[in-house]
Amino acid sequence: MATNGLSESMDASEELYEDDSESGTMQDARQEPTHNIPSRQTASGYPIDIFTEESQAIVGTRSLLCFHCGQVLNNGIQLSCGGRACQQCIDNLINRSDGNVTCSHCEAENPEETHVINRDEIQPDSYVRNHIGKLWIKCVNYVYGCLLVLQLNNKTEYEEHSRVCTFHGDPEIFQNDSRPGGAVCGTCHQQLLGEVHIESMCKRLKEFEEKVYTVLSNQIKANSGLVNVLFNEVKTCAQQLVTTGQANTQEFSDIRTRSQAMETHIARLQTSVSDLGRNNTTDNMTFTRGKLLWRIDDWDQKRQEALDGTSTTLYSTPFSNEEAGYKMCARLYLNGDGIGAGTHMSLFFVMMRGQYDAVLSWPFTMRVTLKLLDQSGRGNHLQERFRPDVNSSSFQRPRSDLNVATGCPRFIALDDLIRRRDMYIKDNAMYIQVTVE
Repeated sequence: MATNGLSESMDASEELYEDDSESGTMQDARQEPTHNIPSRQTASGYPIDIFTEESQAIVGTRSLLCFHCGQVLNNGIQLSCGGRACQQCIDNLINRSDGNVTCSHCEAENPEETHVINRDEIQPDSYVRNHIGKLWIKCVNYVYGCLLVLQLNNKTEYEEHSRVCTFHGDPEIFQNDSRPGGAVCGTCHQQLLGEVHIESMCKRLKEFEEKVYTVLSNQIKANSGLVNVLFNEVKTCAQQLVTTGQANTQEFSDIRTRSQAMETHIARLQTSVSDLGRNNTTDNMTFTRGKLLWRIDDWDQKRQEALDGTSTTLYSTPFSNEEAGYKMCARLYLNGDGIGAGTHMSLFFVMMRGQYDAVLSWPFTMRVTLKLLDQSGRGNHLQERFRPDVNSSSFQRPRSDLNVATGCPRFIALDDLIRRRDMYIKDNAMYIQVTVE
């Protein structure tokens, strides 16, 4: 049976810190056990492939990788220059050197500048540690068909599941009837209880599940009820095929007809979403030299509308990096979206179809900074910065009015935002700043 190894870089426990917003100092908050997760190499960070696809997307857009080992941050720290690394990676670098260690993050940003790392400047990054702890990881036996996912900081449940998980063995053997209890479908990983399983249809239904989920998560919050009905109907059809293991020609035809009808519904919903996006944004683009300052007025009313579901998303005025440049906007969910729904405020960056796209370079590669401005005068702005994933469709040349939004579904916890209202909301208004450079 496959077992999960412990990362060599982990101690018996790890210290977590939280940011005191009033003083701006880092305070020791609590100690928690380290995350017991699969480790496939001696690097200090967590391997990216143990995370679910959704969590991997968050890692890619929120700069959660160690600039030294390239893995997901383990006990993340932040330098004064903004670079992030694993605690063990930095300790190893300093211990193996004469003290003259330079930051490779800064060298990658600007080869002409060199930043020497001073041990006194190393600060635990409490926000990153807590955020990474909430990401979802797959069971160590996921390659053998186990579909269970757990949060990274859920050590006890993960260890218990690892001891009792029945999915293990050679993946090639696992796909055939030699496995005790019957064969398992290579597409949906469900045990085949009957004699017949339509592999091609199963793949088709699996593609539809993913397609509906993508549309639901990223584009059609306002129409989530209808999409949920379609999504549940697809899952029901797939489960019926797997558990009965039987299908005849008529059933095959009925499922194909249903699938075509679902595609038509999804296309109509996508069109309505594009129309909604056009109605919530202005047609004129503002030339702002790559910096947008967005004032959200009537915050209490718009927050209540988000809670009621009458208006869940807000779009900023489109802006550009130069007079004949890229067209962009910001997208805000005051009651959260996706994994942040109901718990966080979500903030996203959106590429828009512009007048000059044909003569611009694609994919879009400029660094993006999303910032919630502190109005108290103390300068405690909350920001997230990322570089675009050039392989993501979000940063390719837009073929419709709006590309799929990308950014921070958990930009700030709603509880924290309400607690710090005097900092971020004044005169019932909030300010968002988006910078591309």
